Amino acid sequence: FFFVFLNTMSLATETDVQELAEMTAMQLEQEKNMDFSDAIQQCKDKWSKDQRVETLFPLACLLIKSQNRKDLVQGIRLLQDIRVQPKTDSQMRFDCGYCIATGQFKLAEYGQAGDTVQELLAVQPDNKQVLALQQLIQNKLQQDGRLGLGIAAGVFAGAVLLGAVLMKGGKK
Repeated sequence: FFFVFLNTMSLATETDVQELAEMTAMQLEQEKNMDFSDAIQQCKDKWSKDQRVETLFPLACLLIKSQNRKDLVQGIRLLQDIRVQPKTDSQMRFDCGYCIATGQFKLAEYGQAGDTVQELLAVQPDNKQVLALQQLIQNKLQQDGRLGLGIAAGVFAGAVLLGAVLMKGGKK
């Protein structure tokens, strides 16, 4: 159920990152068809009895895996809370950051996700999993940019056509 973290010190090649980005995209796509509600409820029950970071982190990760926007926002908030606690160790902060960036990506908050990824890369610049998420974010931004350009071109073409029709109609 939980994210698998690759805390690797080996240098990431572009091919490694691209393959991992594709695997991550597939995982996120598969999760769209999964129901995490029972697991989320189990973690909430456990959290109500044992309010420690060790029980809150799995709950937050499951909320990030959900497709429900409210769950995603709640998961991000919980992870942000864990991340700023003084007792949270650096690896847990890093793992929380990765899950936050993933949640931001799923919410289509690509700018925020990119900023979070940059924070993570400042700490672990060769982390393949973070580099792969960065690649997904960049791909999505490029895709959205092309879509935006296509829409803008369509609007421009429509305006030109409308202008031509109006000019032709005005000459009669």
